[in-house]
Amino acid sequence: MLAAAALAASCAAQAQVAGTLGVASVDRYRGMGTGDDGPVVRASAMLDVSVGAYGGISGLWRTRDAGLSRAEAMLGWSGRFGALPPEWGWDTALHRTHHVAAGDTDFT
Repeated sequence: MLAAAALAASCAAQAQVAGTLGVASVDRYRGMGTGDDGPVVRASAMLDVSVGAYGGISGLWRTRDAGLSRAEAMLGWSGRFGALPPEWGWDTALHRTHHVAAGDTDFT
C-alpha cells in the first residue's frame, strides 16, 4: 500500500537522499575478511541535487567495542555535454577512505 501511494504521489524530483543501515557478520575490504573483529554495523547517507552536485558519507563500526573500523566521504559534480547525446556526460569527484586499523591503506 505504501509503495502504491508513493508511486501515485510522484512528482518532479529536485534532489535525492538515500541512506542505509545494516549489519554484516565480518568486515570485508575488497571481498576479503579484514581480521577477527566480528560483526560490524554500516551506516551511510548520500545526497544529490538537480544542478549536478552530490556527496555522501559512510562508516563501519565494530559491534564488539563500538570502535570505528572504516570511514568514507565523497563529494562531486557531474553534468551533460549539451551538443552530444544524453548518454555522454562528465563527472569529477573527490573520494577519501580511512581505515582505522591500517592507516597505510588510506587513500584519496
